[in-house]
Amino acid sequence: MTDKQVAVIIATKNRPSLLKERALACVFNQSRSPNYLIVVDDSHENIQQQNESIVSSFSHHDCHIKYLKNNRTPGASGAWNTAIDHLCSEYKKSSELLFLAFLDDDDEWHSRYLERCLHAANINMFNMVAAGFNRVEDDEYFKCLSPKILKRDLFLIGNPGIQGSNLFLTFELMLMAGGFDERLLSCTDRDLCIRLSELDKVNYYALDEVLLNHYASSTIQRLSTPNSITKNKGLLSDNYGGRSSDNYLGRLI
Repeated sequence: MTDKQVAVIIATKNRPSLLKERALACVFNQSRSPNYLIVVDDSHENIQQQNESIVSSFSHHDCHIKYLKNNRTPGASGAWNTAIDHLCSEYKKSSELLFLAFLDDDDEWHSRYLERCLHAANINMFNMVAAGFNRVEDDEYFKCLSPKILKRDLFLIGNPGIQGSNLFLTFELMLMAGGFDERLLSCTDRDLCIRLSELDKVNYYALDEVLLNHYASSTIQRLSTPNSITKNKGLLSDNYGGRSSDNYLGRLI
């Protein structure tokens, strides 16, 4: 059997210290190193050079590292799709052999995150795995486990436990789902999971281990901050009625 590979994708915006000391540090502290690392920069121009230098300061003989500037819609979805575009042009093997692991620039994985997710995926040929996480709010830790099943209705009423940083799935599945919807200012993870839940080929596994820290400080404005303008616009989006199952090229050209 051909070995599975892992591509880590980090979207970053104007947080060079957190990118270096939290996100990148945890990637290079993994017990199972990724095969690819793609950092996509959505920062202001005066920050981009600093971020590029930070990324170039990391090296690993088993990992291909790429720094890209977001060349799509500004925001996390455009940045993540920029990385997907890059993989479409560069990755020449079967897309079901490559797993994508997404990480926010201010979150951090525990050292065995990639190892445990990949092991879980190999058990019964799962093509999507979601691990549990700590939601960190002002130095308080709240344990959150991923949903037992991937069901559309769960994501229509709230987020049952799949954030950007515990999204681990095959490249093939991401292409089938159509990537991230760049029309949404928020709730992009929920939107993606709704579309994934409607695919016949999803073989999902909930990994009941807390393997990452998701930081949600009340003092920092985030895209998902409750009652924020971006969060409300995401929730009011008319994405879920009469939607056809477009493929990646159809959705993102």
